Amino acid sequence: MFAEKAYSPHGVLLITATIFCVVSGAILLSSAGVKLYKKPLYWLAASSLFILIIFAAVRYMLLIAPTHIVFQAIIKLQTIAGIMAACVPFLVLIFLIIRKHSASIVFGMAVIAITNTAGIVVVLRTDPVSITDFFSSGSFVLFCGYYLLCTKKLFPELAAAPEALLKESNDLILVFDARRRLMKASPNCAELFRIRDNMTLEEFEDILNEISTIREDKIVSLAASSGVKYYQFSETSVKTRSGTPLATVLMFSDVTEITELKAQLSGKNEELGALNAQLETYIKTSEKLETEEQKEMAVRELEQAIGQKIEELTCGIEASDALQNLPRLIEACRDIMAGVRQTVSRLTKTEEGELKR
Repeated sequence: MFAEKAYSPHGVLLITATIFCVVSGAILLSSAGVKLYKKPLYWLAASSLFILIIFAAVRYMLLIAPTHIVFQAIIKLQTIAGIMAACVPFLVLIFLIIRKHSASIVFGMAVIAITNTAGIVVVLRTDPVSITDFFSSGSFVLFCGYYLLCTKKLFPELAAAPEALLKESNDLILVFDARRRLMKASPNCAELFRIRDNMTLEEFEDILNEISTIREDKIVSLAASSGVKYYQFSETSVKTRSGTPLATVLMFSDVTEITELKAQLSGKNEELGALNAQLETYIKTSEKLETEEQKEMAVRELEQAIGQKIEELTCGIEASDALQNLPRLIEACRDIMAGVRQTVSRLTKTEEGELKR
């Protein structure tokens, strides 16, 4: 029906616009996909652009349909592609609302989605070879502009350039290329290292060994203007999937505060250990004093008991009727011996308890 229009200026311009969308879409999606392939929003955005490209290609196919049957089949395919192209932007809008993005981003996406749907409805109701044939390409450019304009908020992974990351990071970062020559370095490296252009990794390692002390736990101590600083050192090799080296990244993470706190904690633990040792000595001394007091008390009781019994026994022997009271005197002697045995037993138990301690 419209095959004779395929090579007209209108058809050539339409295929040119479609090819532009295909090439630019492939470049954008492939470059962003390296960093964003795990992000659901990336796949929703890619789907919206991909379906718009299909819709534009199907619209051009109407111009080259050789028969009426093929034309009717392409019409049905155009309807399906149009419905999908109208629905996907609303999925993106719902995703933005769920993720609670800013009102300006949500509003902009809502306007684009509604405009896109209205335009697709007009295209589906219009015959080919009209200005509406270029709507898909225009809508594609509009979507790309929106995504690029909101890159920092929608895709912050793409917005941060390596230079910006190096400037904003508090860590010391040095990047060496495949030839092991310095490519990039964070600005704060200049204070600590004698960095120069095209410095090799081996030269940097020599400088590092000269100006720093590296401990077994890969903690590096460096002298800075503000005093000694401690860094956690790590080295990462960046390779392709085939194993070809691309770059070597050296990172020194500032752990000065943590290291100083650990040193203080270690000192406090040593002080606490010394205090515990002193306390243990005091406890043992106190136990010994308590044992000595118990011994002295037992000896005094023994002396008093024996002295009293001996005095009574002496008085009884000196009495005139000592022979008559002999049984009582013998019983008194027995009491004296029992008291001696009891006191000695107490002293023995005290000594055994001390030895056990």
